Order: sequence, then structure tokens, then C-alpha cells
Amino acid sequence: MAYSSRITMSTMKAVRCHRYAGLDPAGRPVPTPDPLRDVLALDEVPAPVCEAGHVLVRTHFAGVQYPDALQAQGLYQHKPDLPYVPGMDVAGTVLEAGVVVDVVQGELFESACSRPRPWGAFPPP
Repeated sequence: MAYSSRITMSTMKAVRCHRYAGLDPAGRPVPTPDPLRDVLALDEVPAPVCEAGHVLVRTHFAGVQYPDALQAQGLYQHKPDLPYVPGMDVAGTVLEAGVVVDVVQGELFESACSRPRPWGAFPPP
């Protein structure tokens, strides 16, 4: 599937955390956290708009590490607003680059973020 320089897809898939597995409704730790499969869901979400300084990537691989599991339990030092997309590592192909970004469409891309981002994925063609 070929893409123009402006992405026209209106939605994409994203795994999102809808509640913290290790916290009760008042935000206090529970003795035994729920399984992560009970708090994560594959959702259809609006596709992002590529803004200045950002890159839109067709995700081929995404890593989920131990800190991501802690965060989904609500036990990590940073608790994003719910729902959020866990994971900080991504590899894929650049679909679009905002102004002031030095990458080109079609280039392979990888990133390990130091803080959570609103990731999602356009499925590979």
C-alpha cells in the first residue's frame, strides 16, 4: 500500500491501559495486582496528526519492558492519565515527518523514549 506525503487514515490500532492493575479505585496499592490482560485492550483510536518536531511511524516492532508492566500496575513513579498506550520502544518505517525533523518518508526508524508517548500502530501493509 503506497502512502502520500500526507497520511489520510482516520483510525489506527493501539493497545491501551484502561485502569491500573495494582491500585484500588482510591489509588491505594492492592495486595495482589490483577493480571495485565485484564487492564489492557486493543482499541481502535483516531490516527494522530503529525505536528512540527514529530514523526509518524508505521510500527513493525514495539517493545514492552519491566517498567511498562510496573506502570500498568500503577506502581511506577510516573502514572499517565488513563487510558494510555504503554511502551517506550518502537521500530518501524517513517510515514510522515513534521517540520524541523531530519528524517524522510520510507526511512527505517527506531526509538527508545525516556518517557511515555502516545504510541499506536498502523498495521504493516
